[in-house]
Amino acid sequence: MPRPENMTPAQLANLEKGRFRKGEVSNPKGRPRNRAKEDLRKNKSLSREAMRRLDGLSKDEVDTYERVSMALPLSDLKALLKDPNIPLFFATYIKSAIECYERGDTRVMDRLRTLQFGEPPKSLDVTTAGHPLRRPPSEMTEEEIMAEMEEIKKRMER
Repeated sequence: MPRPENMTPAQLANLEKGRFRKGEVSNPKGRPRNRAKEDLRKNKSLSREAMRRLDGLSKDEVDTYERVSMALPLSDLKALLKDPNIPLFFATYIKSAIECYERGDTRVMDRLRTLQFGEPPKSLDVTTAGHPLRRPPSEMTEEEIMAEMEEIKKRMER
């Protein structure tokens, strides 16, 4: 975007139109209300336990489900899938992890591990191919620098 001193009068007028005035409200009707929970609470067929769960899972609960799905043995995970009261989120996690495990695919567990513990550290190991490590020029004497430059010239000529 050009700076105001480089703008034409028409551009400046356009810019002024888009600015908020003091006391002006940008969204007079406010944030739209989420009626999903209200509608679900009106549904009389939901159990009392289901009604309590309408607020969803907290981040801590999601973290716990992820940790459990990584820690339990396969037989226990399969048994958990038979429980009709576990949240759909957790059942989906378990089912996906089991299917991938049986196919020999580790992507789901890799993703879970990354979610729980962060990316594994990545580093680049640069070697000197058997040559001794060189000190930075600021720590070298003038003779050492000249010798280094001669060595570089010889390598470039090859």
